Amino acid sequence: MSLALSLAVFAIIVRASDGPTAPLDGLIDAGAASIACVAAAPTTLAAATDRRTADREGGIEALSAMRGLHVAHLDLVRTYAAMMHIARTTALPLVTLAIAIAALASSAGMALRRVGIALGLLAFSLIVGVVLGAAASLSARVGGRRGKLVVSAIVLLPWIVGELFGRSIYSIPGALSAALSLILDIGSLGASA
Repeated sequence: MSLALSLAVFAIIVRASDGPTAPLDGLIDAGAASIACVAAAPTTLAAATDRRTADREGGIEALSAMRGLHVAHLDLVRTYAAMMHIARTTALPLVTLAIAIAALASSAGMALRRVGIALGLLAFSLIVGVVLGAAASLSARVGGRRGKLVVSAIVLLPWIVGELFGRSIYSIPGALSAALSLILDIGSLGASA
């Protein structure tokens, strides 16, 4: 969140010094990938912990079974919770930055276009949450106590190898970067129209 607020303050300073013609759209382009990475990484690692063992030791499984919830459904709930938590922690700073830059628009049309970009960034946050939440939950289930190491390997190794051969799009970070670029490109179509 602090990175988004820093970029928002920078946008206010640029707008105050350059006036209504300040090129603020580049801040969203430059900051969105960094903000998504900084926001999603710790939450993904936290979601990759072995909650199954902790829940069994803490009596959560027994309590949920007494309430009629099957243990298999508890895994689904954990996965959904990881997805939504990652999406929420990614969406908050991204949408905050986009709304701050939309508020600094010089015209209603530009403000509306920037609000559209904010909605696109909200959709991107949902994509990030679903992809990384699923990877974290799978890693926790397969890796057990080593879930954080497994999710790091799932995310980083294909990305590093892909970067070496110029095919980073075949990794999770590469695919998310492509999705973000597509959303931002669609949002910038309104500027040229």
